[in-house]
Amino acid sequence: MGTLKKLSKWIAVILFTFISVMLAIFLYNFYTVVQISSKIIEEEHLLQNTKTTATMIREKIKSDLNTVYGLASMLSSFDSINSEEAKAFIHKAGQEYPFSILMVTDLKGNYYTNNNSEINLKEPYYLIGDTSNNKRITVIYQNALYGRDMISLESPIYNGEQIVGMVSGLFYVDYINNILSETINGEENSHHYQIVEKNGDFILSSDLSVFHDYTDLFDFLDRIEIDKKSPDDDLLKNFLNEKESAYSYTINEENNLLCYMPIGINEWQLISTSPSSGLDLQRISIQNPTVMLAIRIVALFVVLIIYITWRQMIYRGTMERSKYELETLNDLLYRKNEHLKLKAENDLLTGLYNKMTSEWMIADYLDNEGRDGHHALLVIDIDDFKGINDALGHFYGDRALMDVSQAIVQCLRTSDIKGRIGGDEFIILFKDFKSEEDLKNKVIELSEKIKQITHEEEPLFRISGSIGVSIYPDHGANYTDLFLKADNAMYFSKEHGKGGYSIYSSNLENWI
Repeated sequence: MGTLKKLSKWIAVILFTFISVMLAIFLYNFYTVVQISSKIIEEEHLLQNTKTTATMIREKIKSDLNTVYGLASMLSSFDSINSEEAKAFIHKAGQEYPFSILMVTDLKGNYYTNNNSEINLKEPYYLIGDTSNNKRITVIYQNALYGRDMISLESPIYNGEQIVGMVSGLFYVDYINNILSETINGEENSHHYQIVEKNGDFILSSDLSVFHDYTDLFDFLDRIEIDKKSPDDDLLKNFLNEKESAYSYTINEENNLLCYMPIGINEWQLISTSPSSGLDLQRISIQNPTVMLAIRIVALFVVLIIYITWRQMIYRGTMERSKYELETLNDLLYRKNEHLKLKAENDLLTGLYNKMTSEWMIADYLDNEGRDGHHALLVIDIDDFKGINDALGHFYGDRALMDVSQAIVQCLRTSDIKGRIGGDEFIILFKDFKSEEDLKNKVIELSEKIKQITHEEEPLFRISGSIGVSIYPDHGANYTDLFLKADNAMYFSKEHGKGGYSIYSSNLENWI
């Protein structure tokens, strides 16, 4: 009996020691897993905030760039971009649009601004004649005005197919700082942002930024210690390849997070940093079965079998809930991605494709699926749209745009590509028409549909559209050739009565 009692004591000591050791191992592993999970959540949180901010910057700049492109189109209608009428137009536009300065430059380097400001154009050298894009963003103008850096949004001015000058909408660099401030709320006050060019140069300047003490991005990276996710993970290589990523890093014995995200404009990337909060249980649900297991495991010292059985049950529940949460997260991410895709591809006012998407889809269709077909490219411009805005107000101007887009949708097939490419300009690819007669009937139907648009509450609301048509492959084998000829035909139609249509022919070249 004494021997059995001693043996029981030894078993109890061994069992207690075993449970204690296993508990210590478990708690250590639990702490490690939670710490890693917390870091991953922090990185994903910073990555999402950076992506949202980059999207806001990209969409704001693209919106203003489209405004500059519209101004360039309007300036092309003047006899001379240096005429008093053109200068008066720029002066008025400078009051209506949110640019710091509007500037027009001719091919000789002469320029004028809406407020007669003198701009420093020495650095970088001001280039005219780049026809690779209808609009572009230059690099930063250093010390352009009052010793301050400026961002220039530019678009060439055409006279027919010839470039005669450039219109530029200039903002102070603070313009981007203002966009960033719109994304900052109580949670993101500790975030620091910087826009970086591909050569590592910083674009933004702020005395409060953590980047203030560094000459460029590479100088910053040289002074911090990056926590690589794997031996093959190369932060600099990912940056140069414009691959979004998030890292943990240490500087002055402090843990921080670093994230970079391509903005999608000018090869710029948005860099953001934030202090790491370390183990943050507020971001991990307290109902997590692993946390509850850590709390209850103390009560399982007495009966090891009950502890093991309970742990297995919790483990199975954890797997089921993790599967459900993963499926829910995937569904949420899919809906968000679809929403972002819709915003990126469509014009927000009319619901048609935006300019960039329309051009890409038409060019891709002509190069691939539709290369053996017979198609027509239609360019539609609302007649006297400015008069509608001036006489009736922008509300009816927007109504006119929406009504015309609805008429286009009603007249065209679902398979046809329909987009809005300017303030009052629309584009259509009418696919695989049967005959020229079929094409003319469709254009006449569309023209009459637009003319029928009225509003009972406003008798002066009358709309017509001038339509220009070019035919693939008769008038061109690619989007650019077809667009220029359809655009030329549209202006011919507008100059010869408005409200009608013209199909491009070589005779129109003499009209230019």
